[in-house]
Amino acid sequence: MLDGSRDLSQRELGVSLWKITGNTLCVYSDPIFMEMKSCVDFNLEKRIMKTSKEAGYHIEKLTADSLVITQRVDGEEAPDKIRKIWFVNNSLRINNFLKQYKNDTVITATREFTP
Repeated sequence: MLDGSRDLSQRELGVSLWKITGNTLCVYSDPIFMEMKSCVDFNLEKRIMKTSKEAGYHIEKLTADSLVITQRVDGEEAPDKIRKIWFVNNSLRINNFLKQYKNDTVITATREFTP
C-alpha cells in the first residue's frame, strides 16, 4: 500500500503479468495461462495512465528494467487504501535466470519460473 502497510484484502498476491501495447493495458491473472487476461484501453496524461474518468495509475518510476506505479481512484485519499505496485522487466528476469542455470542439468521449479 502507499503508506507501506501490507495489503490485507482477500486478493491473492503474487506474480502478475502486465503487457502494454500502444494504449492498451492487458493484465494476465496467471502468467502460465495467457488466455486468462483482462484488457483495458487507457490514455496517457502526463504521468497518469487513465483507464477511466475516475481511475488510473500514476507512474512513479519508469526505467529500462523496472516500473513503479500507484493506483489512483477519484475520491480515494487514504494511503492505506492506495495500492503501490512494483514491476520488473520480464525479459531481464528470464535472461538472468538463464545465465544462472545455463550449465545445470537439473533446475528446480519455483513460484516465479517453471522450466
